[in-house]
Amino acid sequence: MQRLVASGERRARIVLFVPRWLPEGEPSGLPYRVFPVLSSLARHGFEVDVFFGTQDELGGHAMRSALPGAFAAVAWCAELNPACQVPGLLDFLAFVKESAPDLARIAGGGFFELLPPPRLTLPDLSERIVAESACGALAQLLARMLAGVAEAPGEPVPPARREALDCWALRALDLAPFLRPEAMIFRNQERSLQIPTGYGCAKRCRFCFYERSPVQLLRAEEVVEIVVDLKARYGVRQFLLGELDFLTSRPRALAIARGLLEREAAVAWFALASIQDVLALSDDELGLLYRSGCRVLELGAEVGTDSALRTIGKSFTVEQAVTATDRVRAQGIATICNVLLGFPDETRADRRATLALVERLKRRHGPAVRFNFRLYQPIPNTTMGEEALAHLPPLPRELRDLARYRVEVGRSLPWLAPADERGAKLLVEHFLPLAYDDALSSGPVSPVRGLLRRLARLRCRTGFLGLDLDRALFQRLGRQGLAVTFLP
Repeated sequence: MQRLVASGERRARIVLFVPRWLPEGEPSGLPYRVFPVLSSLARHGFEVDVFFGTQDELGGHAMRSALPGAFAAVAWCAELNPACQVPGLLDFLAFVKESAPDLARIAGGGFFELLPPPRLTLPDLSERIVAESACGALAQLLARMLAGVAEAPGEPVPPARREALDCWALRALDLAPFLRPEAMIFRNQERSLQIPTGYGCAKRCRFCFYERSPVQLLRAEEVVEIVVDLKARYGVRQFLLGELDFLTSRPRALAIARGLLEREAAVAWFALASIQDVLALSDDELGLLYRSGCRVLELGAEVGTDSALRTIGKSFTVEQAVTATDRVRAQGIATICNVLLGFPDETRADRRATLALVERLKRRHGPAVRFNFRLYQPIPNTTMGEEALAHLPPLPRELRDLARYRVEVGRSLPWLAPADERGAKLLVEHFLPLAYDDALSSGPVSPVRGLLRRLARLRCRTGFLGLDLDRALFQRLGRQGLAVTFLP
């Protein structure tokens, strides 16, 4: 447990729990999306006892001791991975109900923005749900509750007034437990830290959970100051900038790069960027990013045909995606290319072209281009998600039932023919990562693994996925698994 002290006059104390956001046993970095919310709470005069699901015992002595005298208990789903977060959220609310039945219970976070009430409810566990990602939404609700003017339990929470994005809480809490190597990105074992620098996306892609999220960006000067401060405090020299669309404001991105150079920060950093924004930069500007420490950009090329790009809501072409990758690589910046399979209306020609694009990029840039291979997952309250969900059983209204619904065994891509669904899963979960991004394999590659890797690439080139005896052999003999980005 960590205590965040109010930055001004103290109004009340709350207990806030961030459920586990990654599977059990997987090293968990900073749940960075919760820090703007914590900063807003402190600005509004709230003292917060913060419990992190990856560090603090749920229902342990510290949590029991924190409940007496608190004004409210909050479960906040900061990360968008309900399969991991929902069980912890339910357990926390149930614990608070049993241990402190008179304490106001609140649930919120980005997950509830996708399934806002009355579409999803938490009967008897939560009196109120904050179903928006605005950083001030929770603090403004608590302020209304303190003033006695809040809506009745069960009623929708009014939209929050827009507040500037702020990450003051990064300086007020101990971040040391969240430092960890990010070998998949930086290719080393140095400690790294992901920090919140923005929220939302301006591109409005039809498949993305940020489709309807307005853009909020931390000022360039604040980003630079945070990086310099955290390096001084913890000695951390590698940073992941936590925003989806880093180059959406070209002047801000260049100001961050210039600021890091002027402060002689001497750090390495990673960010996500859109293809069209990369193309809008000159070679000199891309070079400035590199000189400031940008070592990896994650690009959303996604699919291999222009028609498929239009289907998922992208506004660039395949050739522009290749050009953007070439230009980034020419400046010495490595790339991670996102690749999406199994989305509604994907054709076999689309899939073949996507596989060909992966092969093409790998041949051009070798190990300097990496990939995130993932299956499409229908996200409620997004354009493509609502279309896809029409093929599935209706989503439950209660969160308890939704938790069970998420882990049922059966077809998960019913908008595809059964053979196409099987092929997409085989590609994403085995053949593509083995063939083109065997990131977890370290040291010399064994002859068997090398042979299986070549066979996997041959399968991806030809599209022949039957008689997968080589996959069975890999599972039987492979001591080191594969880097699979798909999560249920």
